[in-house]
Amino acid sequence: RALVGGDWSLHSPLFRAMIRASALEGEIYVVKDPESKVIVSSGFWFPPRRELFGTEDQRALGFNDFFSKLSPESQYWWQNTYPQTMDKFNADTWNKEAHKRWWCFHLATDPKHQNRGYGTAIVNFVFEKASHHYLQGYMPGEHTVCQAKTANQIIGLAAALDVNVRKYLAMGLSERGQTYLDAPTGGFTVHVLSRG
Repeated sequence: RALVGGDWSLHSPLFRAMIRASALEGEIYVVKDPESKVIVSSGFWFPPRRELFGTEDQRALGFNDFFSKLSPESQYWWQNTYPQTMDKFNADTWNKEAHKRWWCFHLATDPKHQNRGYGTAIVNFVFEKASHHYLQGYMPGEHTVCQAKTANQIIGLAAALDVNVRKYLAMGLSERGQTYLDAPTGGFTVHVLSRG
């Protein structure tokens, strides 16, 4: 409710903007139902030092239009309350680990397909990838790709509902902390979890 300012008609534009931004600068993982081949679970992840809507290129893919439709109170929340609260909390919670954190901005499974391990499969896949992440680049004067393994990668996400916190704990994540986030639609507790 807070993200859409209580206006559910803005859910689809926000979700489309999230998909586009994740496709541009993040990573999208999906699970298809084995029989119907329909996507039933998805996760949007950003590797270290990148974040959802963190660049103007990402915001131009639908977020700016979505944002323009929010009430002034919700726009203020997006620009001030939300980032200030979370930035302070993240600075205290992640200390010096933020530079090696893969962050999940969306993880969901169609309710008809839940409790089959699809969300867990996505989390495990990203954790495995993060654990073996290589930074690629070119050394000056060289024509070959050099790789440097980054050690101790972490995956993280946030949840507001207790039922989701329990699901993430069952997936092998641990709670790092929680904070209260005020919002025009009603404040709520944000739980931050990680693995790694």
